[in-house]
Amino acid sequence: MYNPYFPQGWQPVPPSETKKGLGHLVKAMYLSLVVMAIALVVLAVVFASLPNFESAETDEDFSALAGALVVAGILALVLLVVGLATFIYALMGLVEMNRGRHEFGPVHAKRVQRAIIFIVLAIAVAVIGVAASAAVSLNQDLWMGDGNIDWEEYHESLVLSSIVGAAFSIVGAVFQNLIMVYLVVELVDVKRKGYLWIGFWVGMVTAAIGAVLRVAIIAYQTEDAITGLNQTGALTIIPIGLSLISFVIFLMCYRHALGRLESGELKPIQPPMPAY
Repeated sequence: MYNPYFPQGWQPVPPSETKKGLGHLVKAMYLSLVVMAIALVVLAVVFASLPNFESAETDEDFSALAGALVVAGILALVLLVVGLATFIYALMGLVEMNRGRHEFGPVHAKRVQRAIIFIVLAIAVAVIGVAASAAVSLNQDLWMGDGNIDWEEYHESLVLSSIVGAAFSIVGAVFQNLIMVYLVVELVDVKRKGYLWIGFWVGMVTAAIGAVLRVAIIAYQTEDAITGLNQTGALTIIPIGLSLISFVIFLMCYRHALGRLESGELKPIQPPMPAY
């Protein structure tokens, strides 16, 4: 309805894009917990079934293994669907947060802008890290004349590749954790500001532990394929489990910020009224 005290088309309190964005981000974070849980179950089923392939002798053994892999396949499909929904909610939230970055003052606007820049940097680091790690591990000089691979040299290249990948993963973790902090650090109270930075450092420690585990497990990997896959499963499951610690801390802080917006404790800064 037209308000005679203000120029037509101007609203004293505009709709909060930040509140909508935070709502979508919180939904994405809950879905991320589901994704992590499903991923852990899939990995546990697959890597628990692998050693049984060597000892399987009867049709019943192979049927049991096939059933376990079918279950893992169904869970992987569910994981794909939930992961896609998570991505859509996260993208919507980031777009809305960026669109409403000026609603809570210039400091918050700068924080959100930096978070968007860190997202681009995190993606770039991840792509470069995968490419560099693959380039090291796929060295053509490892092939011998008879078409086989020299295991010792190949193992050395895997260790070097894991070191390169671990270094890039730690750099990427810096950006990823800063994104989580900067998006809401100006929307939470003093107590939760401390929690956000605790989450940042816990995330960095867990990223470093995961990187060290990756290098250590591959360094002691044997030539046996099944054993190597089981070791790889361990290095995948452990970092995911550790990352839950910082993720839960961030989720608590995001829920707190969203609660402040929904309760009206935090209100968008009213834009200046244009001149008549």
